[in-house]
Amino acid sequence: MIKTQKHSIAKKGASLFLLVMVLVTFLPLSFIVKAATDESIERIYDYANTLSNSEKEDLEELAASYYQDTGNNYLIVTTTTREEYDYSHSSSPEEDCEFYSEAFYDSFLEKYGNSYNNCTILTIDLSPNRYADISGQGDLKYKLDDSRCKKVSVKISSSLTAKDYTEAYSKYMQLVNRYQKIKPGINPDNIFLKIWFQLLISVIIGGITIGVMIYHSGGKMTASGQTYLDRERSSLVRRHDHYIRTHTTRTKRESNSDSSSSGGGGSSSGGSHGGSHF
Repeated sequence: MIKTQKHSIAKKGASLFLLVMVLVTFLPLSFIVKAATDESIERIYDYANTLSNSEKEDLEELAASYYQDTGNNYLIVTTTTREEYDYSHSSSPEEDCEFYSEAFYDSFLEKYGNSYNNCTILTIDLSPNRYADISGQGDLKYKLDDSRCKKVSVKISSSLTAKDYTEAYSKYMQLVNRYQKIKPGINPDNIFLKIWFQLLISVIIGGITIGVMIYHSGGKMTASGQTYLDRERSSLVRRHDHYIRTHTTRTKRESNSDSSSSGGGGSSSGGSHGGSHF
């Protein structure tokens, strides 16, 4: 009986050891394959040659780190001709920049697959038009609506005008990453969302709390009006009740049968877009 139990325990131990070896062997391999796949993705398409090789590599690493944190692709494409991708041109250079951005997005998905569809795209048109378009695609179409895309394009325009492209591109990634974390419909630049303002409010509240505690720590007043009242000798001397006037105001209440509603956000087709000249 003892030999049978020992044999059973040894058999279970061998099976467990085999399972652990399989997990140790294949799980890291799957992580390595995924990491290699993510690292091979190109997210910076600098057709206008605004970056040096080292600057492009740094931005690729920055975009890859944001992808690892959020699962979102922050893409950049620059052009001087808007001819790298096929699309139906319009009479407006600004609208052409949007169409170019949509064509670039289609090409990106065709290359890497729909699993990478959550993207923001900074499109820099360095033709004489000099226009920057920012779009949100996939789920980011709603998290980064037209208004938020416009805000980001305006905030980076000064860096683009100064031709400080690395500053503009890194600032774009930083802003869209912060904005997409804020609930849609809320102004992402609201002062109540600023960390410095929240710290200031915390300091003020803490100061008030400490002040109240210090004030009350000096002892309590135990005497009151009842302390000096002689109930046996005190009495009510006289009482007066003067009625002055009655004044009644009536306001007619009107019913309002009219109603209205409003809405906002990204476009109903394609992605959200917001741009500015620089």
